[in-house]
Amino acid sequence: MSSLVFAQQEQTDKATKATDEFAARFFDEANIRDYIAKVDTLIEQAESTVFASSEEMKDKIPGITTANGIKIAYSIRSNPDVGEVHHVSISRTPQYLATAFGTNLVGLFAERTGFVFPPAAYEVSQNNVYHAIWLVPVATLTEDKAAITQRREKNRKLEDPKKIFINAVKNGVTLQKQSKGAASKPANASPTTRKKQG
Repeated sequence: MSSLVFAQQEQTDKATKATDEFAARFFDEANIRDYIAKVDTLIEQAESTVFASSEEMKDKIPGITTANGIKIAYSIRSNPDVGEVHHVSISRTPQYLATAFGTNLVGLFAERTGFVFPPAAYEVSQNNVYHAIWLVPVATLTEDKAAITQRREKNRKLEDPKKIFINAVKNGVTLQKQSKGAASKPANASPTTRKKQG
């Protein structure tokens, strides 16, 4: 029995050490550059793979994995009667991803897509997956997409990776404040008109 307890403790210690090392290097410039490049690539992939239904999305949702093991998936579902649903999910499964890191990456995603912040819906699942959804209503689809493109172009003129990530962190702080105490519920808000919440 003692050998089993020792083995379990050794495994726990290794996992703790790996988590500590991950946290210590999360903000390294090399990692920040990797986050930005991978998110930009993911956005391009998702925008060229718009789905018409949930059934169509099965096993086809575009996704990337960062150099330090963070998994990000992004899907776009378009309905001619409703509009577009943009869903990003972020995790480090099977390892834990701290709230600050998860929300920072949701914030980075918003910066690189051109969506306003916070998203229309946000929650963290029991499996420690960060989910954020932006809605583009059909009634304002053309205007909203033009505004998103304009905001994206403006955001991407900033080339310093550290400054880009500072904006992402600010978004992350906003999201943490909004969701403190309870997960936010979906709201009818487009990614260009939803006001920031402090």
